[in-house]
Amino acid sequence: MRILEELRGEGLIEADAHGVRPGPTVAEQLAFAWPVEGPVGEAEVLAAADRLSPEIAGARARIGVVGGRAWQASFYPNPTLDVESENLRPGNGDFGVSQSTIGLSQPIIVSDRRDAAIASGLAYVSAERLELEATRRRVHGAIRRELREVAYLREAIERHEVLRDIAERTLEIASARFEVRAAPESETIRARVEYNSLGIAIDRLRGDLAVSAERLAAHLGGRGVPLARVVVAPVPRHWSLPPLEELAASVRSTHPAVLAALARVEGAQREVDLERAHRYPDVTARIGVGVDHLDDRGFIEAGVEVPLPILNANEGNILAARFSVIERRERLNAVTSELLGRLGEAYRRWESAAGRLAAFEENVLNDAQRAYDQAKDGYEAGSLAFLDLLDAQRTLTEASIAQVELLRVVSHSLADIHEVVDEPFNHLNATGDAP
Repeated sequence: MRILEELRGEGLIEADAHGVRPGPTVAEQLAFAWPVEGPVGEAEVLAAADRLSPEIAGARARIGVVGGRAWQASFYPNPTLDVESENLRPGNGDFGVSQSTIGLSQPIIVSDRRDAAIASGLAYVSAERLELEATRRRVHGAIRRELREVAYLREAIERHEVLRDIAERTLEIASARFEVRAAPESETIRARVEYNSLGIAIDRLRGDLAVSAERLAAHLGGRGVPLARVVVAPVPRHWSLPPLEELAASVRSTHPAVLAALARVEGAQREVDLERAHRYPDVTARIGVGVDHLDDRGFIEAGVEVPLPILNANEGNILAARFSVIERRERLNAVTSELLGRLGEAYRRWESAAGRLAAFEENVLNDAQRAYDQAKDGYEAGSLAFLDLLDAQRTLTEASIAQVELLRVVSHSLADIHEVVDEPFNHLNATGDAP
């Protein structure tokens, strides 16, 4: 049957003289190891997920489950062999009856039950293949998001270290002025608090980076990721995305989860046909040969057994199957709505954050840096108070961290959009850094 060839081609089954059995797992087929040296990019991590992710492996196995059922639906009923020896002893002096028979019975499918069962099974195989792709997209999306988080954390750590260097210079200035009795000790204490606070923030960010490594490992079946060698593309800043309505139309027509739900609707419709076919039970034909021991003469017997669907016409199962179609259609609507909701939310987050980021970088960050430089020069010259310098430093710190946070929202939003709508990311128009 074609389904067997397809399953064999996908590496899900293997056959030999002992029959058909599940093929080796992906992990067994491909011994996986990270490169010994050199960078590990996003593509390598996603390829590792295809081999190691339990979610993807489970989705692949479900294809085998429904494929096996579709194959089973193609078989005809087995014949029955019966052997009988009959010996009736009379009680009135007659000779009685003594005979032996051997017969063969074969159920005959008189409806389109087999065709309907095969059609239903193949529809569900198609659904599970699409569900595998949806699972891959979901796992890949989670990994991309985590890689964007790694990029954010690295950028945040680097930015905090720069700010800590600035705070250290401020502390040195305050300490030098305190030593010559040009400033009170409180200025030194405040500067030290700012410096130590940034150090604590760096430690927290490094801890978050370790957490991200654990999350990535969870998507890879527990296989650790060499995070120090993982190269994440720069955080994208200014992208030109297609309109939301265009992306939503793409979701409705091409997303594998939507197509899988649609295939399950088709499978449910085929199940209605299957239950209707069950209204007409199989006819059983029997032929046998025997020997009458009274005269040792042979005989042939034949017969047909026809069940009469008078009391049970399978109406209950037909009704249940029709409701199953309704349920699958509503599930299709639910899947589509959930994806469109996620897309709309991510798109609006990206739209808002990208606009704020552009304005922030143009109007706020440069001014904060210039204000700090002027305050530092003024404080060293004695024309500005220490509080003015500290306020300028805090403003620069807040502005720098806010920029990184906006970059985080932009990159996470793009990762979320990419998970829902894959195709437009092949031709995005970048006006800033490429992801």
